[in-house]
This record gives sequence, structure tokens and C-alpha cells, in this order.
Amino acid sequence: MGGTAGSGTSGAGGSTSPDDAGASTEAAAAPTPAKIGTALFNADFEDGKSDSWTTYDGTLEIASGGAGASAKALGFRTTTPASIGKAVTMGASTATSFVLESDIMFQAGGQASLIFRVSMPTAGGPDNLTAYAAGLDSGAGNVWAAKFANMYSPLGSVPISVNTLTWYHLRVDVSPAGFVVFLDGTYIMSVNDASLTGGGMVGLRGDWGPIGDAGMAPKVLFDNVKQSAIGN
Repeated sequence: MGGTAGSGTSGAGGSTSPDDAGASTEAAAAPTPAKIGTALFNADFEDGKSDSWTTYDGTLEIASGGAGASAKALGFRTTTPASIGKAVTMGASTATSFVLESDIMFQAGGQASLIFRVSMPTAGGPDNLTAYAAGLDSGAGNVWAAKFANMYSPLGSVPISVNTLTWYHLRVDVSPAGFVVFLDGTYIMSVNDASLTGGGMVGLRGDWGPIGDAGMAPKVLFDNVKQSAIGN
């Protein structure tokens, strides 16, 4: 299942729906994942550390039980009422072409995404950052893409069932002209948008209901967060 998407339109921050920016399902040769090159950033959390991450409207902890045979993962909760948490790290902040990927598990229904070309993240609002994002929404049942520039602009979504207590592998192949989204190795959508140029931080964003309940919301787990150069 896959589609293509172009520039998004403005909208309120939150989850997308299959109609948001018209991810199409026209028959076409599906892109294949780019060849992985040199590792630029890698966090598997087996060392029990999360100190390279800066959080906004959320808290981090090391959780037991990672993806596959790994023993640990990163647990993240939204903590600020009416907001959506995010955590960022420098990664390879000057890279303009790269692969960003992570394993993701919802402990309860919600939304979780990878964010990239991140700049100016702040607390106090769900869309307080400049970035692109690709994510999963278990409530809406889709994989979605969006742009943030202190507002939320959907760039596309594709309907896919997303279950709790199930590990998914989300991957984004990023280039100066846009990005391509894969889930568990399957092509989902291509986004053509070059309005955010240059490098930036990478990170994680999400909410899992209910939003902002003083840290008691169920965690979403991230594991094996990797940023890699694109090989030849």
C-alpha cells in the first residue's frame, strides 16, 4: 500500500486523517529503500542512557523490553495538558540527505512520529517547532506525514491498521527535495516538499491518550533510533 503527496495545507496540530492532504494510491513503481551508508547517529538504549535527548512537554525513561532481542527501549510520555511531547537530539545536524528510522510500540492508543530538519523546538504547544514529521496514528489508523512551522500542515496520509503492543519499524529516506516513508520495509508514501532546507536536529514526537495527564499516560516506546548516510 502506498501513495504520493505534495505540499500540505494548514491545519490544527494533531493526527491526520486519510483525506488530509490527499495521499494517492495510483498504480506506480514503488520506490525501494535507499542503500544504507555510514552511521551518523545510533541509540539502541542498551546502555541505559537518554542524556543526549532534550525533551519538551514530555518525560523520558529507560523501559525494559526493546524491539527484537534487545533488553531496553526509550519510554516517552506527554506531560503538559493540551500539548504533544517531543524529544530531540543533535544527530548529524548538518546532513541534508539521510535515512532516519526507529522501532515504535504503543502501550495504548495514540500517535508517534519521527521528526527531522528540526529547529526552534519549544515547550507549551503541540506545534512549537520547525520540522518535518512522519508518524503512526493508532486512533486514525494511518501512517501520516506533516510539516511544522509553529503550525501543523499535513502532507499526506495512508490508511493502515496500527495496533498496540506491536513493534513497528518506521523509516524515512530524506533528500533535499522531500522524503519517502516506509513501514516494516514496505513503501508507504513519497512527499515532495523542499520548503524546509538545510540540516537540523532529529527527534521523536507524539501523544498517547489521554494527552497531558501529569505523566500518567501510557508510554510509547522507541528503540533502535538510527540516522545513517545514504550509500552509493
